[in-house]
Amino acid sequence: MLIDKGAKNSSGYSWWNKGKMRYNSVLYVPPTPNGILLIMLKKREEELNSNSKLRIKILEKGGTKFRNLIVKNNPFKPEKCQFKVCPLCKETRFIDLNIRNVAKCKIANVGYRFICQECNSTYEGETARVARARITEHVKDLENARNSSPLVKHLENYHKNVENPKFKIQITGTFQDALSRQADESVRISSASKTDRQMNSRAEFNSAPIKRIKIVKN
Repeated sequence: MLIDKGAKNSSGYSWWNKGKMRYNSVLYVPPTPNGILLIMLKKREEELNSNSKLRIKILEKGGTKFRNLIVKNNPFKPEKCQFKVCPLCKETRFIDLNIRNVAKCKIANVGYRFICQECNSTYEGETARVARARITEHVKDLENARNSSPLVKHLENYHKNVENPKFKIQITGTFQDALSRQADESVRISSASKTDRQMNSRAEFNSAPIKRIKIVKN
């Protein structure tokens, strides 16, 4: 509820204070079915202030317009990431933002790719969590120079003398289930390995990407 004295016009009276009855203030209440709340409060105000010079006018607040619920002024307006540290949306020491991933950082169940800017080698990955969480772990491995990270190993083996090596990140797809996500990653790893531009370890793509069952008729 909101009590407001209102803006006065040139004659000295507020817009809601016109008529025989003079009010000292106005009270706005939320709209209810059939105005039941408004009716109850008006009745109570009348009982309490009928013999008083201090009167309150009670009005219903306007509701939300239906068109405002279904129409956007700019349906293609890009979303903005609200996180201060997000490797998909904000450039860091190791990440370049030539490839934009705005609004995709909050999507879960995705496939992703790191691309080395020096040689275009790729690291293919997938995660059931939101993209930001898993990719942040990769970036922390780079910052802490963890030897277990395939990205760190790549820089140590091929770009040790590069002053400021950087990677680009792509979200390669979104998925509804784990099988589709993992199969997609396996296909991407196998395809990249043929070009010899692959940072994934051999253990990640030695097996067939998709298991197949063969039925033989007797």
